[in-house]
Amino acid sequence: MQIKPLGTGFRMVLGNVAFHMGSNLTGRLLSIVLHAALGRYFGPPGLGGYSTAVAFAAYFVFIVDFGLSPRLTREGAVAPDNLAREYSAALGLKILTGAAALVALVVIVRVLPYEDWVGELCLFLGISSIIRSFSYLNEAVCRSKERLDLEAISTLVGVVVLVGSSVALIVHDYPIRTIGIVSIASSTVQLLVSTVIARRFVPISATFALNWSLARSALPYATTSLTMLAFAQIDILFLSFLETSEFVGRYASVSRLLLAAGTIGVLTAMAILPTLARVFIRVGPSRFDEIINGTLGVFLLAGGLATLGLYVIAEPLIAIVYGPEFVDLSTQLRIGSSYLVFTFTASILAVILTATGRQGDRARSVLFGLLGTVILIAVMVPPLGIDGAVGALIASEILLAGCLAAYLRSALDWTRCIRTFASVATSVSIGIFAHWWIAGAESSGSSISGIAVAILIYFMLAFGLGEGARAVRFLAGLRRLS
Repeated sequence: MQIKPLGTGFRMVLGNVAFHMGSNLTGRLLSIVLHAALGRYFGPPGLGGYSTAVAFAAYFVFIVDFGLSPRLTREGAVAPDNLAREYSAALGLKILTGAAALVALVVIVRVLPYEDWVGELCLFLGISSIIRSFSYLNEAVCRSKERLDLEAISTLVGVVVLVGSSVALIVHDYPIRTIGIVSIASSTVQLLVSTVIARRFVPISATFALNWSLARSALPYATTSLTMLAFAQIDILFLSFLETSEFVGRYASVSRLLLAAGTIGVLTAMAILPTLARVFIRVGPSRFDEIINGTLGVFLLAGGLATLGLYVIAEPLIAIVYGPEFVDLSTQLRIGSSYLVFTFTASILAVILTATGRQGDRARSVLFGLLGTVILIAVMVPPLGIDGAVGALIASEILLAGCLAAYLRSALDWTRCIRTFASVATSVSIGIFAHWWIAGAESSGSSISGIAVAILIYFMLAFGLGEGARAVRFLAGLRRLS
């Protein structure tokens, strides 16, 4: 049965952003609940071992998917009549890569230099990643049809099963390794739900003939998927070979909160990818350049707000999530909050490159950022410890955003971009100053007032400098996309 999209134009964009962000932010919040339980019950070593296993297992999503899911999203959006055929070919190839990934997983786990319980977690979470990768292909069908509400259901079901069951086991004193078994079960449930949903759009079938043209066309997406995945996980994985589980756990308590906050920008950008791809085909180059410059301005403003918001709540946030054992890391979380404005920027620039069919440029940009992360960690962590690790995370995101912007240099209005960034930096800086000035009394009331005033000042300055009004006019003008 064919299902119509939620709507058209601006209404559809808002609906997709709401559903995509709502489900994934809920999932991220639930994941933080799991990390909080691990940190509180097992301390930094337990959190570090689990984070290491998650980082390791995530690479098996790439091995199985090989860029097939993001490719299906774009191809299904621009050529919906070919969606069923593309899905069948992708599923067949994915079954082959899944079998190869399972064999590779068993072999690699046997030689990992980790403690036994961490190695077991790596095996279980790797199997879970292989299963979950098939759900991503089903969810790509929904995304190509711009039915992100249905994708949201599939994603949320898996996370709820994983986090709910894991936390229940942790509080009843089960060992950490049991979370791996729960993860396999949750991925299986997610796959069943996503398959039922995908059947509403395409028949579930697989073409097993080796399709080299499909593999070649998916290669740029695969490269991007690998580099983006590596970019998000390489810090934890690399640190696990350099430092103790306790060090990794303490760093993860900061970096995972930063990544969770940055998810807002990533998810918003991904939610509008199908619409941007369609608009790119429909409108002329000058009009599309106008759209991407306006969109970038909105993301810069949102990133600045996220940076300021995380900065002013850093200490109570880390205390509430992880407990008093981690409160001393609030300074690192404040420093790391600047990461958010750059990850918001990088997210929308990356999606613009994908929407315009320049996946190779996006992949190369992320590869530069990945190499930068490895080099920066190797150089900065030995002398600076966790401060160096957080600094490497920020610097690598700046490098990524710079590379992406360089590939879009002919389309970007650089004067406008620099003006917007300067306005955001000014608004954030003055907001931070106001927060510390008001919170200087060190009372609970002053602290709350400092948070509220800082946010209010940000909005006042953003509109006073003209960037806020410009963003509102741009969003209102998107109704013309209908």
